[in-house]
Amino acid sequence: MTTTSSPLDVRLADARPVVTPAATMRTYASPSGPAPASIAVWRTEMAAGAAGPLHTVSEDQVLVLVQGSLSATVGDEQLDLRADDAVVLPAGADRRLTAGPDGATAVVSSVPGATARVGDGDPVPVPWAR
Repeated sequence: MTTTSSPLDVRLADARPVVTPAATMRTYASPSGPAPASIAVWRTEMAAGAAGPLHTVSEDQVLVLVQGSLSATVGDEQLDLRADDAVVLPAGADRRLTAGPDGATAVVSSVPGATARVGDGDPVPVPWAR
């Protein structure tokens, strides 16, 4: 992994995008991102009513909602988040994120190298966190 001792300024336009059916993730920092770092930080943008699949991730993730509203189903719990709320999504917990009527924008962080699994599928690398 490459890191630098100088600060790096990353503009949203320079963040590496990954588009899925449910959201667009834009990587600000990661080992292979525009700002090489030992952590991964990305922005998640979801359109109104968009919902991700029920899935698990191998590493903890911290999500801070910066705009809109979001429903997070984590295990058996349902959390309704508003702008400026945060949630820790624990490793291995079933989760589904659904944007509210005005959409949702969040900043998320995790350790790099996470994998995600949908249903009984094989784990796949989380591309915005590597």
